[in-house]
Amino acid sequence: MRQITRALAAGLITLLTATSAHASVVYNWQPAAGGEYVSTSSGRLVVTDAAFLAGSVQVDFGSGREQSSFATGDLSPILSAAMRFRHESTGADLRADVHPNTHRFAASGLSLVANLFFGDDGFLIGNLNVFDASENFTSFGAGQSWSIVDFNSDYFYGYCAGRHNRECSAGSGYWVLDESTVPVSTPDMSSLLALAALSMFGLILVRRRTF
Repeated sequence: MRQITRALAAGLITLLTATSAHASVVYNWQPAAGGEYVSTSSGRLVVTDAAFLAGSVQVDFGSGREQSSFATGDLSPILSAAMRFRHESTGADLRADVHPNTHRFAASGLSLVANLFFGDDGFLIGNLNVFDASENFTSFGAGQSWSIVDFNSDYFYGYCAGRHNRECSAGSGYWVLDESTVPVSTPDMSSLLALAALSMFGLILVRRRTF
């Protein structure tokens, strides 16, 4: 009797907790070819479950605006966007990292502009532009072919510091989905109520047979 009761209770708990299995979806950057002066080493893009399930996301926060998404209360479906770079001649580790829904993003005049489509193959299509306090980059691509076409940093002067007509490429790569972060389909309330009713009915039958 106790074993059956515990099994039914465990089933209910499992179903109820499944509704909060994930809060965000992660894409990781896989570098391919390096740039002439700067190359990407890693990257991480985090979006909300809702944006991922919608299939695409469009964001324009902080781009020439006096107020960011956080300041206006219009929260970004892209939770964070980060890319790490390596300066080839010095080996310096450079990083562009923005979190639109934070005070730092609102207060520092940072920028995040993106138009992304989440492919069924686990790759991204579109463009992603990030402007952090010290580093910024422009990128676009599809599938396993993305390019960082314009990179600038306060770390060095002259070329790749935004003072030349020629853009500074940081190489190529692609964004790939972290499958472990894909949202798990959750049951609706009617399913939960139905399971609860069946469980209670099962308990009643077990008790009657016991006594």
